[in-house]
Amino acid sequence: VIREGSPATIKKLDHLPFPDFSDFNLKHYSNSKVLPSYATRGCVNKCIYCSSRNYMSPFRFRSGTRMFEEVKYLKGLYPEVNYIRMADDISNGNIRELESFCDLMIEANLGLKWNLENAVIRKEMRTPLYRKLKRAGCTLLGYGMETPSQSLLQKIGKTTAKNVDIAKILKEGKKAGLIVSVNVMFGLPGETEEDFDYLLDWLKQNRNAFDMINPSIVFCEFYPGCFGHEEPERYGIDLSKGTLFWETFDKTNTYPIRMERFERFCRMAKQYKLDNLFNVQELPNKNELLFRYYYAGKEYDKAVEHYGQIGPAHQTPEIARMYRAITNGDIPENVEREKPLTEILPYENTFEKTFIAAPLTYNLEGLERAKLFEVLGQKRWKRWVRTKALGIMERLIGYDVVEKKVNNCYSMMKVIDAKLQSYVKSNDKHVQ
Repeated sequence: VIREGSPATIKKLDHLPFPDFSDFNLKHYSNSKVLPSYATRGCVNKCIYCSSRNYMSPFRFRSGTRMFEEVKYLKGLYPEVNYIRMADDISNGNIRELESFCDLMIEANLGLKWNLENAVIRKEMRTPLYRKLKRAGCTLLGYGMETPSQSLLQKIGKTTAKNVDIAKILKEGKKAGLIVSVNVMFGLPGETEEDFDYLLDWLKQNRNAFDMINPSIVFCEFYPGCFGHEEPERYGIDLSKGTLFWETFDKTNTYPIRMERFERFCRMAKQYKLDNLFNVQELPNKNELLFRYYYAGKEYDKAVEHYGQIGPAHQTPEIARMYRAITNGDIPENVEREKPLTEILPYENTFEKTFIAAPLTYNLEGLERAKLFEVLGQKRWKRWVRTKALGIMERLIGYDVVEKKVNNCYSMMKVIDAKLQSYVKSNDKHVQ
């Protein structure tokens, strides 16, 4: 890891150029008629589980005019494009500019559809704005609701939803002809069994207020960079088992509890025939995850129980090694928690020092696991990889470009080899 300091924040997003997709052959994509755009960077909320604040703060927005100019530019460059995805963290962070964009889209009538893929619940999202969105070509609203509980929303930092009638906001959007999608999380810090029962009751009472409800398949995770990861004690959470397997100190909120709530929610959604983005009733790798959880918590009997139920698709070499460690009694005294890269990899102030100092163990173990030497022979595998890579890349970007890049790599390797040889000679007495 090479530390070069923090980049300067781009304060005026309107100063950024339009995206350049000229290096992409859109025909190779599953839907070549769809392109991404964005309205904002960052978010107006301060959710304690969201890590994007570390690289997307502060909240900034583009003007409606600039958004419209970009969409018009993309349509002119790619006439076959008929849909724009607003792929930002929060698409309705600035209502004034969003309305301005709508007015320009209505006036221009470009024949384009678009969505607000990541929207926040807020009081301004009512019928007049929904009608304008619909006229401007918007087809879908994806709301990160997470929970209908007002007390929980405030605890987790969803400030824009304060004192908002969530059900009414959803109903009016659907009534205006928009597809309304709602995301839900499980086991948020502070969530009680009563809070979860309230969620189920809310789902029952308001199942006609939206078109799709999407349960989070990680339930609630505290990634490095989020408030919960930086100050876990403040939120009463213990991260010793990892960012995914965290639990409260009083054990009222654990990974198995969150999984059980997730499954109960999915069953009820299915009962009411509600669409679900992932179309799951339980996680396909459920037993693998529970094996890892109990392994991390040193509950080895329970880990072994779940190991026997892991399907072939999720029987990884790592899982097998962990199981062998249990059965052979060769378990590390301290099961290491998940670590960010900055804790695992050494870093220096130059690329050269970092590269030479970096161990090659992981790469060699990867080749060994892949049995590459056995299949190809130790003397042939490098030539095979290079030949195959050149054959594939030649068809995509041209042989000359690839040959130049490969030769550059060889030159770099010669320099590295020379450095290593020099190191060996200068330390010969320590080397067999």
